[in-house]
Amino acid sequence: MDWHSDSKGDRLLTVSADRNGYVWTRLKPQKEWKQTLVLLRLRRAATSVRWSVDGMKFAVGGSEGVVSVGFYEEENDWWVCKHLKQLDGSAVLSISWHPCGKLLAVSLLSGKVEVLCTPLKNVDKDLSMPNWIGGDVQGFDQSVGSLDYSCWIHSLTFSPSGDILGMAGHDGNVYVMDFSAGQQAAIPNPSGMPLCRIVFISESAIVASGFGNSSPILIVKDRCGGWSLDNNLQSMSKQKTSQSSSTGTSKAFGGALAKFKALDSQGISVSDSERASALPTADVIHQSGISDLRFRDKILSSTGHDGRLVLWDLNALLNRVGLGGFMTIPEMVPTGCLISLDVLGDLLLNKSGKTSLPERFRALFTLRGANSDEAVEIISRAFSDPSALLKHEVAYVLGQMRLVSAIPTLNSVLCDLNQEDIVRHEAAEALGAIGCKDSLPILERFLHDESVAVRETCQIAIDLITKPEQADNEAISGSVDGGIDSGLVDGEIDFGSVDPAPALKTKMNISDLQHMLMDTTLGLYQRYKAMFTLRNRGSEEAVLALCTGFADTSALFRHEIAYVLGQLQHPASIPALATQLRIIDEASMVRHECAEALGSIATPECLAIVQEFENDPEEVVRESCIVARDMYEYENSGDLHFYPVN
Repeated sequence: MDWHSDSKGDRLLTVSADRNGYVWTRLKPQKEWKQTLVLLRLRRAATSVRWSVDGMKFAVGGSEGVVSVGFYEEENDWWVCKHLKQLDGSAVLSISWHPCGKLLAVSLLSGKVEVLCTPLKNVDKDLSMPNWIGGDVQGFDQSVGSLDYSCWIHSLTFSPSGDILGMAGHDGNVYVMDFSAGQQAAIPNPSGMPLCRIVFISESAIVASGFGNSSPILIVKDRCGGWSLDNNLQSMSKQKTSQSSSTGTSKAFGGALAKFKALDSQGISVSDSERASALPTADVIHQSGISDLRFRDKILSSTGHDGRLVLWDLNALLNRVGLGGFMTIPEMVPTGCLISLDVLGDLLLNKSGKTSLPERFRALFTLRGANSDEAVEIISRAFSDPSALLKHEVAYVLGQMRLVSAIPTLNSVLCDLNQEDIVRHEAAEALGAIGCKDSLPILERFLHDESVAVRETCQIAIDLITKPEQADNEAISGSVDGGIDSGLVDGEIDFGSVDPAPALKTKMNISDLQHMLMDTTLGLYQRYKAMFTLRNRGSEEAVLALCTGFADTSALFRHEIAYVLGQLQHPASIPALATQLRIIDEASMVRHECAEALGSIATPECLAIVQEFENDPEEVVRESCIVARDMYEYENSGDLHFYPVN
């Protein structure tokens, strides 16, 4: 069974052992389901079913080695099927649609994986193919890729961009094929057991599960394009389980019972002394292997052989890996929001001349989610725009994406003395966020720039690149382990952003952190560490301590204080932000950040304040107030996604 849901309604596809299928449709606002018989023309039982991204087609794989592709004929009010036959005749194990809806990946019992074309002129409005195919429209049932593995591929799925195919192997490996780069990788399951399910949670992160995994395993892509295992999924996520765990489970097992428990749930034998402690306990959410994974709305769901359904809240994790690709994940995108990068680029660059500034900002931050070199190239075009505020945000987004392909553009912007100081400073900060040592010469070149904000930012970026893990005992007497660590102390909040300085892993109290924040004998990099540590504390006391930072003489420092308060969205900061915004002689880079912070807090009081300055003489301030009003509307709309269109 597979389910497709969009703004028009819901569709279920069910296939049973009788080799027939049914499409169950419920159009909004109706509450009743309408069923339609589908003649799949299969001679043997179906093994896998999937809807396409837009719900206009479905695919059903059969044990006879045939895939039936179904589509709706509106004039006849029925579903018609065509067969994909360019396979080797072995049973279909798994199928996955490409995000474009015109390619289908099929894994076979023989160990082969085929990528076949499925364009239909009367169904697909756009017949173009992904760039990595390197040709015009391919015919139906034509193979564009063939892979051969020495094991069964139980599950496979395309990445959000469609450039990468991830596969879960019976030999315990996660296989990754990057079609655009022509590169393959194999990442072993730590348990050595077969893998049965795999999903992309972003363009740069994969979650897989199998028979020996009581917790989903996370595999991430680094900035050099390599894939590696990351075992922190459970520790970084917030779990909600459909059935409560027994706190006494692990203690209840005697030696003999532990051995049989391991044999039954995990298929392994253990000695009483060596392995009893390795059994799943109440601290491990699933008590046996995981049978299925699904991903929707930043929530990963897993079902296990123990009968449990677990929901994993991946907000912090997805921020850490870049939130890549949400715009093209089919489960995440309502109808009307599946927008190509080119269309988003047209919105960002205001090609029509009618796109409002808030819509351009939404397009920008949606492009950020694509997290690809193509998105970087599109975003970079906006540096020719007359709006300093937009260019400032463009530089910020490129830094948060942390892709080395953005470095040449950011170097050029930093060197361009015709660009506004607020833009050049943000370009320098973005180079620091990307963290490439090749950027050091150009940052050092502008340590004596005429703009104070630019030279201060260059120094902070150099510090971030050259000493991200520098021991700091002399500055932080309250440090837990005598060193700097960007990890969190218990009770702190992970904001998921790439910050210009790491927060401290320290148990220093708020008063001591405030003293460090305002200690001008320290460099800005050290003071920034205290700033982001206070942010992570998130309490009202920490917010008020941060507000004292507006008394500092550095406009860059005050601007960063306002940015952090916007991240916190705490009402206690409203008076300080409003006061700073109302100081007409305050630097525009500070006032603009105060306006956006108020928009982020999004109370009626905040709205009234920013509306006061929508006609401010400073362009960057009045534009920030317009954007802040849009942020207010979004925060109060209840929408889950910050899409550029309705």
